[in-house]
Amino acid sequence: RFERGALVSPSAAYVYYGTATTRSSSFTGTTGLEGRPPEIVEQARALGNDVDLIYEYVRNHIDVEFAFGLRKGALGAMIDRSGTPFDINVLFVELVRQAGYAARYQIGHATLTAAQINEWTGLVNADAACRMLAYGGIPASVNGTSPPTCGQAGSVTGAMLRHVWSQVYINGTWYTFDPSF
Repeated sequence: RFERGALVSPSAAYVYYGTATTRSSSFTGTTGLEGRPPEIVEQARALGNDVDLIYEYVRNHIDVEFAFGLRKGALGAMIDRSGTPFDINVLFVELVRQAGYAARYQIGHATLTAAQINEWTGLVNADAACRMLAYGGIPASVNGTSPPTCGQAGSVTGAMLRHVWSQVYINGTWYTFDPSF
């Protein structure tokens, strides 16, 4: 038995989630105590509190789960070595903040080419890409269909999806990072 889900367009997601694009948070553990878990503190220290090394660690050691929204949080993604793009970016931001930098999330839409979709997901078939995004609840359109529908024959030519990335304030400039892509 297979479950089916409809693909939600990015514009419909904007209506539901809102259009504000910058998010920030302060970490409060599950007990309500201030501070970051010791695993986050020690990982940032082990990486020399270096933004580039933190990015490489998160990018290369945390696998992407193609689903929309925060599910595991920073510590859960670190322990499981996987998470949604939201989980991965939260982990990156928490490690960078522990290293002493200001950091924030940016939520918006990303437009990807066929090559980028294939590199990120391993998919080239339009219907497979559509269904993967739909099953993960990721607001998207594949090959420019509006309203977005699955069942398209042929290859992916491009996609637009609701996505999250991070920004870090370094020496007076906000730099963009996306360890999940």
